[in-house]
Amino acid sequence: ILNPGEVFSFNDVVGERTAAKGYLPATVFVSGGASESELGGGVCQVASSIYYCTLFLNLEQVHREPHMYVVDYVDYGMDATVYWGATDFKFKNTNETPIMITAEASDGYVRIAFKGTNEHDYTVKITSECISTIPYEEIEELDETKPEGYRQLKQEPHTGYVYWSYKHYYDLDGNFLRTEKCDISEYDKY
Repeated sequence: ILNPGEVFSFNDVVGERTAAKGYLPATVFVSGGASESELGGGVCQVASSIYYCTLFLNLEQVHREPHMYVVDYVDYGMDATVYWGATDFKFKNTNETPIMITAEASDGYVRIAFKGTNEHDYTVKITSECISTIPYEEIEELDETKPEGYRQLKQEPHTGYVYWSYKHYYDLDGNFLRTEKCDISEYDKY
């Protein structure tokens, strides 16, 4: 239950991701474009799902960071990264009534629900738009132990992106009211 004015901190609620708590290794991003397996990897999918809900409910974002690189489980610009001891996702209940947040995992899906009193006379739709790309650079490293002309792809290159996300407001009859920018997300090239 998140009471009016309270701030939800993903890391405070979920806590440290440890083997003792049942967390398993999964993929996390590390600098340079690489991915590694680490305890609690993949928990960002839950944080991103919660972030997505907060956008629809027009709740105040206290702290949100996009991933270092694009992810494929939400639209670009709609993710929230978390990392224990370093990066948190936080939002504030700006409603006048409490919100109950429930989470359920089954059949390979996580379902997040926010339950409470609808205090708004509008609905919100969310979109995102790529406003620029950041081209990758091909880098060749010479390995003198290999024959001349030998080539080996060490890592698939990826373009970086800059995305704006938007909230589009509609009255309860579906008539467009206004559009607001939500957040900017910059994803590195590698």
